[in-house]
Amino acid sequence: RMSAERSLETGGESPAGSAEFAEHLRPHDPWVSPQLRMIARQVDTGLEDELWYEQQFNFLLERLLRVHREGLVFVEALAMVRRATRREIRRRISWSTDFINTYYMRPLGMSELAKSASLSRYHFIRLFRAIHGLTPFAYLQRKRAAVAARLLRSTDLSQESVAKRVGFQSRSTMFRHLRRHEGA
Repeated sequence: RMSAERSLETGGESPAGSAEFAEHLRPHDPWVSPQLRMIARQVDTGLEDELWYEQQFNFLLERLLRVHREGLVFVEALAMVRRATRREIRRRISWSTDFINTYYMRPLGMSELAKSASLSRYHFIRLFRAIHGLTPFAYLQRKRAAVAARLLRSTDLSQESVAKRVGFQSRSTMFRHLRRHEGA
């Protein structure tokens, strides 16, 4: 199996196998998201330069590899002896992270989140914090605050509507979390 790094070094030759990226949702980041937006803008304008697209996709792959490597640092830091165990834990925590990112607007309990990762509640909270650097509940509230900030900026919805839509119990709770997470 050829690594993604080796594939880049060979100038785009078809590798014997494929690079393995963790299959889960990822938040916007300063490396991949801007590259994707730039490519999308060029597609929208009708650019038909095959070499330009190839170059941009190589840049995108480099950035994806960077984000992937940074994610692996957390996996390697887990206090598990076997590498396969560390990867399995990362995969399970990714399931729950995707669950939060998909259902943030619903009331989510810790038991439900632990179940989405197929872990006990205690192990889930401990491992989630080890990987993300914050508790599942704090991650959930940060996600809700980010979506609320985006909706408040980009729609004409009332503050009450936005609060209910993203899963906050009240407008004041939403603003408390906006101040904490968004500085607004």
